[in-house]
Amino acid sequence: ISPISDAVKVLFAAGCIAVAAQAAEPQTQLARADVPAENFCKAAFSTLSGSRMLNGKYIGQCEYGVPQGDGMVTFTNGDRYKGDFAKGKIEGRGTWTSANGSTYAGEWRDGKRHGTGTYQWDHGSAYAGDWFYDRRHGMGKLSWPSGDRFEGEFRNNKYYAGTFFTSAGKRLTCMDGQCR
Repeated sequence: ISPISDAVKVLFAAGCIAVAAQAAEPQTQLARADVPAENFCKAAFSTLSGSRMLNGKYIGQCEYGVPQGDGMVTFTNGDRYKGDFAKGKIEGRGTWTSANGSTYAGEWRDGKRHGTGTYQWDHGSAYAGDWFYDRRHGMGKLSWPSGDRFEGEFRNNKYYAGTFFTSAGKRLTCMDGQCR
């Protein structure tokens, strides 16, 4: 199970250390001319994902000793997140890339996919649309490598009402998760 498929709650694990205070540390691409160097930090980072703890390294902006603003975390399992943080949590817009190559780019709230975004699985399927606390919920489009696709309303991570298009050219109407 990919950690992105579970709720990702971000917990700040250690105080930030200003990168500027460590001359041996190279500046990252996250550095911006309009942000003072003392507002950038490196930190240990942990997330709760189901029953697992993921650890990683954070580098980016900090405020009052916690990740705040632009940042990037690389987890020990190879997953990466680059984007916005607020009060030590993944919050705002950003991109998660799992070690297997699956990605999610879009909006986050409280460490979960929430708002609009696109998830692309490593095997070629993709979902673009609305998310509600880590579940496909609202309007969206789910496509498979075969060419099949569903466009319409999702509820609780399942397609609910809309149209299913087959690669053979069939068009099926779906209601309550049943397509005919």
